[in-house]
Amino acid sequence: MSSLSGKEVLITRARHQADTLKERLESRGAGVTAVPLLSFVKRDSEENVRLLENLASYDWVLITSTNGVWFFNELIREYLEAVPEGLKYATVGPKTKLALEEEGRTVSFLPSSYSAEFLVKEWVPMLESNERVLYVRGNLSRETVREGLKEHHISFDSMTAYDTLILEEKAAELQDRLRNESWDALTFFSPSAVEAFCELSGTLCNRALDLPCFCIGPTTERQAADAGFTNIQSPATFTAEALIEKMEEYFTEKG
Repeated sequence: MSSLSGKEVLITRARHQADTLKERLESRGAGVTAVPLLSFVKRDSEENVRLLENLASYDWVLITSTNGVWFFNELIREYLEAVPEGLKYATVGPKTKLALEEEGRTVSFLPSSYSAEFLVKEWVPMLESNERVLYVRGNLSRETVREGLKEHHISFDSMTAYDTLILEEKAAELQDRLRNESWDALTFFSPSAVEAFCELSGTLCNRALDLPCFCIGPTTERQAADAGFTNIQSPATFTAEALIEKMEEYFTEKG
């Protein structure tokens, strides 16, 4: 029997991202509450159209999230008849790599550890000085990659393909659940999710600060710590599967 059996877990991911995680937790006997706190919206802009029209001028397309893949493809379908030949793709993690491959794109670089820091450390130095990069990102993406490209004097443009929005209409539901339900664990997959949880829960956020808080990635950990969470757990590998394994390890030790 899994150590998650009978545990109550809150998932804060966007609805289209939460289903698989919910199924995996439930298969281990956990009770799952899914309250999506964020939504993602494609950014239609003249700048994005200009960048797409010049897509053939780039050597690499760097996409660091599955949302980036989704909205990049949506923009391509809307504004281009075909993707230029010869583009190379780089990404941070296996899920983004898989999403690109499902669109028929071959990923030429994946770092040995799935983080922006390792991408900068391993990929940026291997780029030729005359190569150009299109960096596809969300509006709240970290500056790690941009700073790394600038530091190595790589020519690049940024495309903000989507915007992350806090679902203000979820405030009442989240606060009601905090008053009337109890969870054994919280999950956060981005700093934005931590921020949204604290904003939407208001003063009731204090009720959750001592709960085990399972986070993906060091920036999410830091955001949780800054928000006042006191029991932060994070897997070494930044994937949903690793997060569940970390959760099982934690509850095996704690009971």
